[in-house]
Amino acid sequence: VAPPQLVDAFRTAVRAEPDLVGQMNSAFRRQAVHAGQEEIGNLIDAVDGVVTINGDLTIGQIEMARSILAEAAQGALRSGDRRTTGRGMQQTQEMLRDAIDSLAPEIDGVRIGQIRANVATEEAANQAFGIGERAFTMNLDSAMTQIRQIRNRIASEDPNVSARGQAELQAFRYGF
Repeated sequence: VAPPQLVDAFRTAVRAEPDLVGQMNSAFRRQAVHAGQEEIGNLIDAVDGVVTINGDLTIGQIEMARSILAEAAQGALRSGDRRTTGRGMQQTQEMLRDAIDSLAPEIDGVRIGQIRANVATEEAANQAFGIGERAFTMNLDSAMTQIRQIRNRIASEDPNVSARGQAELQAFRYGF
């Protein structure tokens, strides 16, 4: 169960982005069904700025909601007419991510932020492998752009980003 300070940060995020409550509740229901649990109703409700949580929230559920918020922000940022909305969503997502990273207890000795970075590294490496497999058949400029982006990540001062770049380069080579 998430600590009270993390639940408060979650409430703040939901108040800032109430339009995403439906997606969050759908994800929570899907998770419960896949886990073989009894179907649940809405875990969260947001009406007129008041956020009601119907049960205990887990850290995993809050991270899932953060991910939904991040995806919505990315979609809005890609849309030319919704960039301002996307920047606002991105700020809300970053606030919630920081709260999760600082307030959630470690899982088997690993912080949530490191788990998230490990998953991102694995996903990026899988994509790089596919690019490596297609290197001979794709546009040379496109392939070079991908390699340049990987090299830029390797040179990053953020150790998680640099590690992700190293994994991408290795996966690209294997695919190639």
